[in-house]
Formats: sequence, structure tokens, C-alpha cells
Amino acid sequence: MRGPAHWAWRGLTVLLAPWVALAMAVHPRTRKTWSQRWGLRLPQVPPGGVLIHAASIGEGKIAARLFEGLRKRLPGVPLIRSAWTDTGLQTAQGQHAVLPLPVDLWAIVGSWLDQVRPGVLVLVETELWPNLLAACAERKIPVVVVGTRNSKGFRRLTGTPLMPLVRSCVDTWLPAEDLPWAAGLGSLKGNPKPPLALDLARPILVGASTRPGDEAALLAAWEDLDKPGTLILAPRHPERFQSVSRLLPANTPRRSKGQTGPLILWDTLGELDGLMPLADAVFIGGTFDQAIGGHAPHAAIQGGAPIIHGPYTASNSNAFDPNRCTLAARADSLSDSLTMALSLGRVAPSQSDPAALEFTLRAIQDSLGAPSAPGPKRPWLRPLDRLWSTLSQRRVQTGQVPPLPCICVGGLSAGGSGKTPVVQLLVARLQARGLKCAVVSRGYARSGSSQGLREKGDLGDELNMLRAQGTLCLSSPDRMQGVRRAQELGAQVVLLDDAFQNHLLWATARVLVLDAEDPLDGGVIPVGNAREGLAAVSRADLVVWTGGVGTIQTECPQAVARLEPTHWRLGSERFSLSEGPAGPVQAVAAIAHPERFLQSLLDLGVEVRGWHPLPDHSPLPSLGPGTWVCTEKDWARGVVPQAWALCVRLRIEETAIDSLLDRVLEKT
Repeated sequence: MRGPAHWAWRGLTVLLAPWVALAMAVHPRTRKTWSQRWGLRLPQVPPGGVLIHAASIGEGKIAARLFEGLRKRLPGVPLIRSAWTDTGLQTAQGQHAVLPLPVDLWAIVGSWLDQVRPGVLVLVETELWPNLLAACAERKIPVVVVGTRNSKGFRRLTGTPLMPLVRSCVDTWLPAEDLPWAAGLGSLKGNPKPPLALDLARPILVGASTRPGDEAALLAAWEDLDKPGTLILAPRHPERFQSVSRLLPANTPRRSKGQTGPLILWDTLGELDGLMPLADAVFIGGTFDQAIGGHAPHAAIQGGAPIIHGPYTASNSNAFDPNRCTLAARADSLSDSLTMALSLGRVAPSQSDPAALEFTLRAIQDSLGAPSAPGPKRPWLRPLDRLWSTLSQRRVQTGQVPPLPCICVGGLSAGGSGKTPVVQLLVARLQARGLKCAVVSRGYARSGSSQGLREKGDLGDELNMLRAQGTLCLSSPDRMQGVRRAQELGAQVVLLDDAFQNHLLWATARVLVLDAEDPLDGGVIPVGNAREGLAAVSRADLVVWTGGVGTIQTECPQAVARLEPTHWRLGSERFSLSEGPAGPVQAVAAIAHPERFLQSLLDLGVEVRGWHPLPDHSPLPSLGPGTWVCTEKDWARGVVPQAWALCVRLRIEETAIDSLLDRVLEKT
């Protein structure tokens, strides 16, 4: 599969990377998502989903229809949309999560795929990136290409030695000419949108997806008409709105301001399709530029409007029906072509063929596979992991002896393995034995300037949640001070949350919580998020595996646990799982592995329409309109009281926990 052409492409992308990174950092269309595109902020989505990449608005309409069909066919499967352009990200619809596509560098797309881990990658039209496709093939991720067309990029790629690599990495090709509908991809983009409520003078002429030079030609041709009516100019890219406005008379009405008149600058996104059922003629932009080869006319065809185009339509040649399209061979002949197109008159808007959608959905569903195994998060930093391991070595069991029995609960990674739910479970088991217990933690991310022991106020996210459940909690960077205060308050046993690496306190027992799928969370720092390697398992008195059965061989007892949703909270009220939020919701989570929260919502059948993952302990944004859901940990912070909180509890083999507690109490 990898030949000289692929190695040459990999080398070229590495050489160009510094210049591309600099250009993207300053370009207004890419700087907002720069860190995500270069792998510095990895996406947080559940594995095994359907990942549909659609570059911009036109391809996004196809993706939105596919997502709506997949919601019904594949309930519980994550639906993820990626896009390259800013307009594609802003107008994405129908998915659970939306991500910017990373740059086509081997290491970056590899770590990106190791984080997303899709069950299938669907590429709409001609977004064929060689390194991305090769990385999918290496990870055995099925690739489906929907509606390949003869675009500029596809023509350029076809003439290179990279094309054999691309073809070998794609499992299913669905070229536009082979799909079971007559009008190409138009049917897959759905039925025409309802007409916008606008009172405009006729005839209405729309310049759709215009490129440089198109606007001037349209203005000159429009002024030559006997009855000009209304001209609407809709530039292809938002960054051209200002430059186009300078070609127009002062105070020209703008759509963004709700203004109308004989000449309108259409400077909004996502509304152009609503003009097509109103238009008496539509000029398709980019058809005077051979390098572009014209944009797609599908929305105009479906809206029933006559079409005018220039001589260059190679990118969508099958879609231009000569019976409904008028050719303007040159820009200076556009006036005559407009007159001819207006004489054709409108036809009834066309409806989509459901066979197109069903055919494509079946192909995607048949291709869906199991997610690939987790990979390193930052593989390019692997040479530094040995240095971190050396610097982070800790002395074991050399600290002070506490006055109470202490059970240390921790993990190898910084978060996300399920430590706090294990603490919840131990609290419940100790209370069932009639023992008063306290939880002591350093109180990570607590607010305020006080650095000492806290019993009230903000104790930190995890402790706030445990306190809301009625547990005695103490926030103390000095854990020994916290244990002594717990003794003064009558505690008989202390649970030390997230203290497996703490060597200043002698623990009666140590519980190590590991994610069965990825115990090191992508590797030891800096490659992944693990504070130390698997050798630390030897210090544990009990290993608790979450999410499955672990494969590490150890002599200490082991238990398998799983997190299960138990109920909803809204304010101070508690609701059963069946009484949760109805209708579409926006989901927000600021936890170590927010993608698991999203998967829990999908498994419950919650209709997620927006996904807002944040780093662990991050401040939560102000919530907009609509129904919001969050984690119990985020709810306990008191900043999202109007959101529904999904509460989960740990289910575990109780014999292993009881045996551990017996040993702890025997030592006391």
C-alpha cells in the first residue's frame, strides 16, 4: 500500500508543516480551531461512531440527511461530523458532535484517529487526504466515499501517483454517476427548503456562490435588463462579504440586517436554499473560472429555478441539464443569457428520491465495524517518556502513620478511570457496617485564595458532589491534617481520594482503579496522561477494573466494576431515568472523559443535538436557550442549576470489596 509516492507525500507535508502552521495561525478562517487542527487539543467523542467528513456547506447538507437517517437506523451509535472550512463547522447539523479535520500530517491524523476511533469514516464527495486514508487503513477503519465528483481537487489527485494509494484505502466507492438517482447528489441533499417570506420585485435573479469577477459581471448584465427587478448576490465565502460590498452602491441592503431592496448583499450562511423557490433565474458561481469548474446547482434545480452558468462546469458536469440551463460563453454575453433563462419560466420544485438515501445508509451501516484499539495521545513525544518516569519516581510507604485507618483510592492517570465512584461505593459499604467515614482530598480546582484545610465552601468538584450526597468531606492539600480533623469530627475510617501516588501518608490499604480498555490513558506522560507505568500495580491491595475485564497479571485481588445511570436530577428534585428530559438537548461535560457521558446519553435514547466537552474541572460556560444536560459532578458545582444532571453509580463484585474492608478493619 505504501509506495514511493506516499513516502514522498509524507516527507513533503513534514517540510511544509511550519509554513502551513504559521499561515493557519493568522488566517481568520482557521485560527480559532488552530490547536485542534494541529493535534494540541484532541477531540472527546465516544469510540465506534459514524464519522462523516463534509468539507463545507454543500457537502454538509448531504451529511445532515445521512445523520437523520442514521439516528433511526443506529440508535446509540455516536454520529460525528468533521469539516474543514469554518462555514462547514458553523452550519453543521444533525450530528452529536462536530470536529475540525486535522491537517494531513501522518503523526497528527494518526493520534486524531486514535482518539476518535470511528467505526467507519464516510467522506462526502472528494475529500481524499492521503495520510488520513493510509492511517485509516493501518487501523482497519472502513472508509466509504459518497458521491465522488469530478472536482478540481479530484482531477488534480487523479493525475498523481497518489491515486493508487487512495483507491487501495477506500473500502466502498459510491460515485455520483453510480448512485440510484438521476440528478446526481441533488436527491441526497433532501427536499427543497420552504421559500423565505420576502416581498421582492420580480424578476428575482440570484447570484449563488459567487467568486471574484462574478459579481461585476452580474451587476453589468442586470443593469442591461429591460425590467431589472431584484438582484441578490451571495458570495461563496464569508470573508468576501466586505470586498463585495465595496463593489456595490453605498447603503446597499444586507440580508444580515434584514434589509430588502432592488439589490441585496446576501451576507448570511445557511439561508441561500430558501431563495431558490422564489428565484426566476439563478447564476451558478465559479463557472467563469476554469480552475474552479463551477459549484453545484442542485439547490437551484430542486427549487425549480432556471439556471445560468459560464463555460466551466467540470466539477459538477452531470448536474447541469441543458434543458434547464443556459450557457453564457463569456462574461460580456451574460445579459443575453439572463434574458433567455428568464423566458424559460420556473418549474415545480422537485422532491428527493428516498431510494438515494436508503441505498447510501445501507452501505454505511454494512461498513460499520468495531473501534480500533486506543493508541498513544502524543506519539511524537515518546522519546521523553523515560525521562518523565525517572523524574517522577516516588518513595513508597515512607510517610507518616495516620491516627485512623486510611483507604487510599487512586489511579495511574490524572482522571477518568472511575476513582470517585469507587469512593462513593466504599462510603456506602462502610456506612452499611455502621462506621462513620470521611473523604479527604486535596480539593483540586477549588476556588478561593485559602490554601489550607476546608470544611465548608468550595471543596473542589469531586468533594462537592460527595458532600451533596451526605458524605463528610474535607479538602486539604496536607492530607495528614485532613485525617486528624476527620478524627476530631468522629470519623472512624478515612478514604483518601486520588492519593495513589501520595507517599507522605501510610495507607492501610491501596485501591487502584484502572480503565480496562486503556489502563495508561494513552501512555505515560508526556505521551499520554498516566503519571506512572504499570509497575505501580504491585503496590495495590485491590485492583478495580472499570469498563471491562483487565488483562494485566497481578497477585493482588481484582474486581470488575461498571458505571450505570441510576436517576436524573433537576435542581433539588430527583427523577427516574424514564422521566428525564424530553426532546432535543444540548450536553455539556467538564470531566476527564466526557465522551463516556455522551455515550451514556445515547444509550438512554436522549436526543443530543449539541455536544460541548470541556477539559476536566474547566469553568462551565453560561448555558444558552433550550434544554441542557450535564454530569452530576458538574451539577454539584452549582453553576448549572437549570440543567438536568445524569447520576451514575458503580456496580461491582461486592465480595472483593468486603474482603478488602475486612482486612482493613482487622488491621485497626
